[in-house]
Amino acid sequence: MSVTDIHKAIFDLLDGTGNAVCSGLRTAATPTPCYVYEITNMEMAVQMRGAGALNHWTVGVEVNCVADTVAAVCTLIDDVVAELDNGPLNYTALDCSIALASFAIAFSTATPDDGQQDAERVGTITLTLLVQED
Repeated sequence: MSVTDIHKAIFDLLDGTGNAVCSGLRTAATPTPCYVYEITNMEMAVQMRGAGALNHWTVGVEVNCVADTVAAVCTLIDDVVAELDNGPLNYTALDCSIALASFAIAFSTATPDDGQQDAERVGTITLTLLVQED
């Protein structure tokens, strides 16, 4: 299982909420509400060789939920929770499954970069995901 496939699976997880998703930086002209995520660390917990061997990863992800109101930020967070509630999630096309190990939230504000007068609201989700090669 490649790092590329894990990255795509995390993007697909967020994209499954129906909200805009950006990796690393909010792309210019991406409207709010949206997600901006980064993989903060990846550790291969088990790698075995041979027939039937599967890789297991522990992946840290930070997801910034950016919106104009606190209510909209909470909706973005709830959408991620709803996606993960059905876990583990199987991404057949990417040959991996994702299970939630931990979920934490912090709220803040950010200086707007979209020409609006008011500060943007941000909910930062810190996830630890267990990713298994299928």
